[in-house]
Amino acid sequence: MCTRETLIRIGGFAAVLVCFAATASAFTPPTVASETNKSAVEATYQANLIKYKGNPDMLVLPGLVADRKTKQVIVQAEGAKLGIYDPIEFILISTTSGHSYESLAISFAKPSDIHKALVFIGMQPGRSVDPNKLRFWPKGERVFMTFAAEAAGFKPVRSEKLIRDKKTWKALPEVGFVFVGSMSKTSPDKEDFRDYAADIGDPGSICSTYNEGTTVLDVPLKASQGEYYGRYHPNPDLMLPTNVMLQVILEPEFKDGRKRILDLSFAVNAKTNGAAATMNDLEFRLTDSTGKELAKATTLNASLEVLSALQEKGSEPFVNLRFDGKLPIKAIHDIAALLSSIDTENGIRIEPPLNDDLFYKAYIPNEKFRDRAKRIAQPWELHLSSKDGKTSGKLVQVEQLWHEDKEVPELKVTEYEVAGPEAVRKTIDEKGAGLPVILVFVTGGVTKNELLRFLVPVRSTHSTIHVFVEE
Repeated sequence: MCTRETLIRIGGFAAVLVCFAATASAFTPPTVASETNKSAVEATYQANLIKYKGNPDMLVLPGLVADRKTKQVIVQAEGAKLGIYDPIEFILISTTSGHSYESLAISFAKPSDIHKALVFIGMQPGRSVDPNKLRFWPKGERVFMTFAAEAAGFKPVRSEKLIRDKKTWKALPEVGFVFVGSMSKTSPDKEDFRDYAADIGDPGSICSTYNEGTTVLDVPLKASQGEYYGRYHPNPDLMLPTNVMLQVILEPEFKDGRKRILDLSFAVNAKTNGAAATMNDLEFRLTDSTGKELAKATTLNASLEVLSALQEKGSEPFVNLRFDGKLPIKAIHDIAALLSSIDTENGIRIEPPLNDDLFYKAYIPNEKFRDRAKRIAQPWELHLSSKDGKTSGKLVQVEQLWHEDKEVPELKVTEYEVAGPEAVRKTIDEKGAGLPVILVFVTGGVTKNELLRFLVPVRSTHSTIHVFVEE
């Protein structure tokens, strides 16, 4: 029985991704570590307290020691019992997790203590993935992870080499993991170690192979659990010894203070108050977090060249996208389609929208949704057009009428004229809210400001929006 589900309102009206992690009705927490290993961890902790007493460059916590000079965190763990065909969803979990059946190793140090130790050696947590907040990329600096088991003769090896990808039949690329920092259960955007999610909740992930919202370390790509479940397995050539004490060495990708993450802004503006019908009517401004212009010209190509050069140097640009309110939707659609092609693991990462704007992918919806007959369900449609600088609209309600003698429903279409935003809200309230989705169809002359003005009254109830351009 599945233990959790995530509602993700992208790529469709409402896609529910069900957790595949549970393959039986219930799991109990694993029997972690032999009593010998538990005693060894406690003995090491007590010895390190004495050994490093008064040393400001050393942090000693149960199950780990952190060295600020070498910028290393050494975690005590033990290998989980995995077969070569077992899936790997986690590289390292806590002792309170019930997921040893799909984990490489179990840490004796708490997730929150590992977080503290990484901060102690100079790192700062980034931000975990949260589709409900339109955060689709894990954000943060990279951590390299190495496993060793001296007592068992297992020589140090990067964690990625311990995992084989069924798609390529190769080990994972050695690119490290993102220090996102597990969110607090009570305050998702506030660090609170009294309520550190990875300490107190399932799955107790310290390092995951998919985008787990409560993990400490995440994979540096978009990797939903549903899409990646069952893809990774132990490398049969490098199996960790089971129930044997391991050393897990964590260290920053860069020990000299360099940063991979770059926060940038990319503004697309109309040069004049005109229609901005072509690229020549637009200006593009790429700036860093201080407001400094990065491109030598305000052309699209100049900005793209800068972004490409940054990526080639190993930087990871996280881009806040800003579309001028005077821009027609057609121009936004075209720019959004282009940017979508580089919003990739090897390109840029587009951030959630600022203020009350729409996420940029709202302007490049799935074209299949245009065809009412092919939709699974029928949300409200809002049609907007502009004439002589004035925007008017109509709401369209499409109802599915099912008949016993037919395999497909009859579609009943009713149109309601809406002169302004207030009429949109009033009509939906009177006729029924339906799905929390609106499909908007606009003529190319409608601007972003006008689109958002009509949507303001209903965005609290209809938060999933797809905007189609009518030729």
